[in-house]
Amino acid sequence: MILCFSILSGSSYDFPATCKIPVVVAVLDAELHCTATLPAAAEMSASLHIAGTNSSILDSVFVCRLGAAHPDNPNLEAVLTKDADAMQAAGVRITLGDLKCLAAGHMARLAIESLSPTWDAEAPLGQRMERVRKHLANLAEQLAFDELALRILKVATHGSPKGTTAL
Repeated sequence: MILCFSILSGSSYDFPATCKIPVVVAVLDAELHCTATLPAAAEMSASLHIAGTNSSILDSVFVCRLGAAHPDNPNLEAVLTKDADAMQAAGVRITLGDLKCLAAGHMARLAIESLSPTWDAEAPLGQRMERVRKHLANLAEQLAFDELALRILKVATHGSPKGTTAL
């Protein structure tokens, strides 16, 4: 199964703790494992209502399979830097919103693999959603989510003054 998922980001939006919750719950309920999270340009790149904002124009593509989990826990900064480089090489102007979207996708993948061994698909939906929300919030705090995205953006934009778009 391959699933594409994107979301608009805003400066006050509780991004990492909320945007991927339904995806994580659905993948866990289906007893799938997320074997990869890939960046892809979204149809939102032509959207007029997000033009000039920090909203993401990228999707996170989740590659999910039945079978054994992949317990790897890669360095998120290295993975995001690689994603940013690949998107820039394809001509995408990376924004802070893009990096947050991609980071949230990778965090969702990590959450799926972490929660999978003890997941109870029969628990009430509210409890499952809250468990994922707490896990993603803890992961975002551990990874210093906002600082991580800003640090990668500065490298990706080669220190451009506004730090919002790539050269």
